[in-house]
Parts: sequence; C-alpha cells; structure tokens
Amino acid sequence: MQKRPNEFDGFTYTLTNPADIEKLDPNASILLEPGQINFIENYPTSLAALVKKAAKLTQIPNLPKWLASLWNKPLTLEVHTSSELYNMNYAWLRFHVQDENPEQNQHAWNPAINLLSIRPTNRLPVPELLLYVFNITGEINHHGYGVAGRLHHPDRVGDEVSFYETLKNDKAFYRLPEMAVFWEFHGASYTSDAEREAYGLHQFDQGLPDFLNLYFGSLLEKKELQIDPQVEN
Repeated sequence: MQKRPNEFDGFTYTLTNPADIEKLDPNASILLEPGQINFIENYPTSLAALVKKAAKLTQIPNLPKWLASLWNKPLTLEVHTSSELYNMNYAWLRFHVQDENPEQNQHAWNPAINLLSIRPTNRLPVPELLLYVFNITGEINHHGYGVAGRLHHPDRVGDEVSFYETLKNDKAFYRLPEMAVFWEFHGASYTSDAEREAYGLHQFDQGLPDFLNLYFGSLLEKKELQIDPQVEN
C-alpha cells in the first residue's frame, strides 16, 4: 500500500492487495463500502457479475462490452481523504488499461468505477435507465482523482439535472419534467435562452439510451465521449 499527501488537505491511499485494507487509517477505511471491498477481494470474478447484469440492458449494448473489455486488467483501489473545505472524500476501483506512449501517440487510459448506486427521491426524478446503470457501475471516473471528467450522480440546478462532464467541462443533462437529454458546450456566453438553445446545446434525439450507448462506446475506444460543436451546429 502507498500513502501520500494530496492537493485537498488529505491523503491518497493506493493498494492492489485486498489484505492491505486492514492497514488503512480509520478516516480512510470508513469511506469504503462493503461492495467495493468484495469487488477487489473477488476480482476478476466480481467483474463477470457486472457484465451479466449489464447484458440485461439491451438498450445499451456497449455497456456490457465495455465492462468485458476490463477483464483481468490490473486493478487498484484508491481511497482519497480531504478536509471539510474541499469535501473530496472518494473511493475508486481503477483499471489499468493503457500506458502513455508518446512515440505511438498513445494516451494513458485508466478508468475507475465506485459501485455506488443512488436512491431517487420525489424531489429529484431520475430516469430508470440511469438508475440501473448506477446500480451496476456506480459513478465512473475517467482521468484521475480531482480531475474533471466523469459520469456522476445527478446534480440539479433549476430544471436541469447534470450527470456527465468532460475534461473540458462540457456536460450532459436532462431537463425536467420531460427528461429530454442535452449536451452543453462549455465556455461560450449567450445573449438569450434562444441563442443558447440554438448554438450552445445539442439534443440527443433518441434520448438517454442514445447518449449512454455513445458514452460506453467511447469508453470502449479508450476515450471519454466528446462532441464537436462545429459538427453539431
């Protein structure tokens, strides 16, 4: 097990041997859920159970394909603590898929899951399909602790509920009450809602299944999903 200070007034612990979980400091071990411990203790058999569960989602054929592509990849459990100021306590199960190789123009790719499902409330409607995905993988982190880019639990601002962001801070959200799914390009400013709708947003005509299948298809290609605004608008 390795322990080092991180940028959020806490420590980062990385371990590949499940026996080292007992060596974690109490403020780190308390962050672990039983499902996360069971997953690393029984890996890669535990991954097979996720693939079988994901195969039932015929609307997202790329989800079980992506999970299957992680089979027997080196797995690291990351536990991150932080101060209350940052509120960045996380535990991730990270798969070592690809090393960086500049000579071959190859980037590093080490996605992570946390297996944390969510409980919807009447105050925050969540599409059933998205709930099912979180029940399988939990949140998904693309680029490392503290770095933007992940499929995350819903975060509501007004009538818009975001659930995905990229390294460049583009995001995907669904709009209440109709649950239509949109992509918003980051960094532009608009003089009106109509201008934002016309130039700042891309709607997924097939809805959430279309978005999620594109998303997991991108993960299969060892990259996060991005949309080029010059192509879409």
